[in-house]
Amino acid sequence: MQRKVLLFMGLMIEKEKILSFCNAIANGNLMETLGIEFVDVGEDFLSARMPVTQKVYQPDGVLHGGAKLVLAETVGSAAVAVFNRDP
Repeated sequence: MQRKVLLFMGLMIEKEKILSFCNAIANGNLMETLGIEFVDVGEDFLSARMPVTQKVYQPDGVLHGGAKLVLAETVGSAAVAVFNRDP
């Protein structure tokens, strides 16, 4: 099986290592609290998931908008690190 290699911070790096880097930054912060996990990366995308449980619900039982924003901002910030071609 051929390993997927991507350009990361100006270097050619295996996909699994990029995901490990992105997931390692979650330790001890809001990403860890919300269970955000990076699950896939390609030439022009970075994907993450977040469990939707009662801890991210509003009092009326729907997903809190702030939790959605945290997920979006987290993926956006990590994508800048992954795809920035100008270190």
